[in-house]
Amino acid sequence: MKAKSLISVCKSIAFLTALLAVMQFLDIFTLCYNLGKDGTDTFIWQVLVQGIEAWSIIFCCILFFILASRARNEKIFIVENESLLMNTGILIVVLGAISNTLIHIFTIKALSTSTCDLLILIGFSFVFFSFIFKIGRKLIEEQELTI
Repeated sequence: MKAKSLISVCKSIAFLTALLAVMQFLDIFTLCYNLGKDGTDTFIWQVLVQGIEAWSIIFCCILFFILASRARNEKIFIVENESLLMNTGILIVVLGAISNTLIHIFTIKALSTSTCDLLILIGFSFVFFSFIFKIGRKLIEEQELTI
């Protein structure tokens, strides 16, 4: 019973991240509307940074959906989940670093680097959990060999 409730929590988190992604894209549309009103050079970079952040949220959403569906099928500590977490984590770290760099290079005052820092932290968390999944997978393999 606990596994089903955990899967429901994963699906809820995935749904919430999807809502956040939609909200992020709506902010980009608002920024694009303001493109005609704003004559500064940094505006296009602001749209680019928010687009990168939106795609990062979408990648997190996709990750949660995939992990929740695999957990429903009782496929948790497998190589595919491990590599999925590792690759998504690295991708999120890179996208967060690119966003952070663009904010600093073009001195975009309308954006804070806290979101970029949070993306980098989330990416490193995914990489960390990838290593946890690897340890769990090896423990399960050792347990199956001893039986």
